[in-house]
Amino acid sequence: MGLIWSPDGTKLAYSISRCNEEGFVIDSSLFVWDALENESQLILKTEKALLYPDSWDDISRLNISSEQYMPEINNTAYTLYEYDLTHDALIFIGPDSILP
Repeated sequence: MGLIWSPDGTKLAYSISRCNEEGFVIDSSLFVWDALENESQLILKTEKALLYPDSWDDISRLNISSEQYMPEINNTAYTLYEYDLTHDALIFIGPDSILP
């Protein structure tokens, strides 16, 4: 999925997803690879939702977007996350929105 380098060029955020034969998302994971340490860290994992790195606020805060198709209403829900790598914690989740 998406790839995005941190502003200082030392970290690469990327996501991977598994889909079924119909093309629906089974699960999705977002990782950050540290080029200085040559290690990847799992940041977030979801089921039935597609994760992708959106932008970096600075070298330690990563904005993540998620979208999930809702077949019962034939629409897609979107969620935003902000992750602080320094504290290894999600610091913002929200708001869900459904676009027409």
